[in-house]
Amino acid sequence: MTSPHERQWWSGRITQQALPATSPRVTSIVHQSASGSCAFLAEATDGHHYWVKARGNPQGDQTLLTEYVCSKVGQLISAEVVSSRLVQLPEEFDNRNFQDPQGHLMRSGPAYGSLHIRYAWEGYESFREAAPRETLPGLFAMWDLLLGNDEQWLWAPFDQRTVLSFDHSLWLDRGESDWDSHILKRLVDQPWPMDPQPDYLHPESAQPIADNLWHLGSGQILDLLCSVPLEWNVMVEELETLGWFLYRRKDGTARRLEELADG
Repeated sequence: MTSPHERQWWSGRITQQALPATSPRVTSIVHQSASGSCAFLAEATDGHHYWVKARGNPQGDQTLLTEYVCSKVGQLISAEVVSSRLVQLPEEFDNRNFQDPQGHLMRSGPAYGSLHIRYAWEGYESFREAAPRETLPGLFAMWDLLLGNDEQWLWAPFDQRTVLSFDHSLWLDRGESDWDSHILKRLVDQPWPMDPQPDYLHPESAQPIADNLWHLGSGQILDLLCSVPLEWNVMVEELETLGWFLYRRKDGTARRLEELADG
């Protein structure tokens, strides 16, 4: 009998579905950014504003999957991450120009939405270095577990958690190209330190995150991957490998987190 630590266990366990009709719909685009993926600030039917990444963007459609999985895994382990959800981009926005130099056109359908936080500022390494000590274990855990790349942090002084992780489009060692099953298999057991790596993490803050990693179940990961919209045309085999990668890797991340907390 196989276990979730083995790739074979994940075969045939993921069934994708269409985006639920109850998902928020984009009603208007408020601002078009010039970021690599041409994310845009949009208003949705649930009354919130989201930074939306849509299919057809210059960085490729896989950015939506990477963003969605990284954000949701961060939430599962109670890391400091900006809330996100899937949103529906109506047909009226189909073939709208992203306004990038290459003239990429957005495609309607399921899109990734990162909640807009008012009075938050974007920052990089300096924001992480100035983060309150209780936020660092979650940031480290996400970075190590999900092969972080291109540090992006939000400084949200009016939020209970003052430094939040966001913009994970280059994670899973995606860089400027797509990740695949071969990359995940090659890196599944490899430590992935921050640069610079924290010298010490406060045990009272680190242990709850480590416990969440130890207890992250295969069922939770399956539920997440089954919620990836069918319309994104992601190969099931790659989702299965991603599930195996997350489950096998989480224990190593938990151990490395505890080692840093032990000094």
